[in-house]
Amino acid sequence: MPQSHARPARGRLRLVGLLLALALTACQSNQPAEPDQSLATAPDFSPTGTAPLDAAVAGIAVSGASDHPNQPAGLTTLAQWAMTSLFPMSTHYTSGYGIQSGSWWRFNGGLTAATDAAAPKSPSSVVAFHFPAGLQPGTSPGMFLGWANGSQTEYSKIYESGWVKIPSSTFEQHGPSGGLKMLGFWGSGVKNGVNNNLIGWTTARGSSPTSAFTFELRQQNFVTRNLTPNLDTSARFTCGTWHHYELLMGINSVGVANGTFQMWWDGVKTHNYTNVVYRTSAYPAKFFSRKWDPVWGGNGGNSKARTDVLLIDDLYIAGAS
Repeated sequence: MPQSHARPARGRLRLVGLLLALALTACQSNQPAEPDQSLATAPDFSPTGTAPLDAAVAGIAVSGASDHPNQPAGLTTLAQWAMTSLFPMSTHYTSGYGIQSGSWWRFNGGLTAATDAAAPKSPSSVVAFHFPAGLQPGTSPGMFLGWANGSQTEYSKIYESGWVKIPSSTFEQHGPSGGLKMLGFWGSGVKNGVNNNLIGWTTARGSSPTSAFTFELRQQNFVTRNLTPNLDTSARFTCGTWHHYELLMGINSVGVANGTFQMWWDGVKTHNYTNVVYRTSAYPAKFFSRKWDPVWGGNGGNSKARTDVLLIDDLYIAGAS
């Protein structure tokens, strides 16, 4: 009798185990594939083909005053990420992965760790945005956010510094719009979850694919205006090399067009505006968020025909309340 009871029990256990295995397989098949973020397998964008940096990264170069030559006195560091590696998707970190200060969030795919021997700050290790073939107009391949905290503290002045590179000789632009939101968004004015009032728009020179861009800070929603280069109008964001950009924004008094916007590419000042409206009486929030969400183009037109890449190194944000 004891043996006759034991056999059905083993059979039930085997059946339960089989069902669990099938269920697990079904669940896994519905999950999106997460790119391999290890530095050991990171794509190498070095111009000389240097081998990827070992995962044990030491001696991260911390940005100093010489790296932020146009940062004014009186600002406090809000967030800095050296981008020595990439933290997991749908997570929030304040340390590790080359994070030196502030809070950083990551959402959606499209980001991978990568290496480039010419990377200016975090030796060799960088983060790459991939714009895949088939990407629909008006959509983004991925997103990350960086700020001082999650409470959307407001600031009257924001300074940002970063290094960017398109490793290929050209980049495919969205045809109808002639550009893309390559540097993402900054938030001001509306503070109800909408943080895309200010757009980091890059515009092509000539036909697509293009080898050079100019930068515009575009305003949308309650204020519509394109802050195009008004000092140096040359296409300074060229493909195939690293570029250092800096921008400085000063909030306007409510009801007064006295906000400021300045920008530098590789030390050359390209923008200088002193009559910007970042907020209104109906939407009075100061600067409160930073979202790198590089939407490709706008409405209409064909989907992306080829895969392109944007590399980013050492993103730094400072502010004053």
